[in-house]
Amino acid sequence: IHFARSMKGRPRLILKGYSYFRNNGNCERTYWLCSRNRYHKCKARVITSANYREIILKNQVHNHAPDPQIMNNRDGFYVSDM
Repeated sequence: IHFARSMKGRPRLILKGYSYFRNNGNCERTYWLCSRNRYHKCKARVITSANYREIILKNQVHNHAPDPQIMNNRDGFYVSDM
């Protein structure tokens, strides 16, 4: 699991080649949806503890291939915006 920013500065979670955007959260949990949720209607999601140290729940059933726009540079990962 990695955390990154999109090129527009939005937080992203990266897990197994897929990126997720932060959808919602509370003091205990943060909810992440697949970045392809809107375009491909992908239902994959991840729930992490609020401090991001623990994955609480994940639905890893994607209806598309891993994201080719995840890039790694010397400063870490970033995700190009779609």
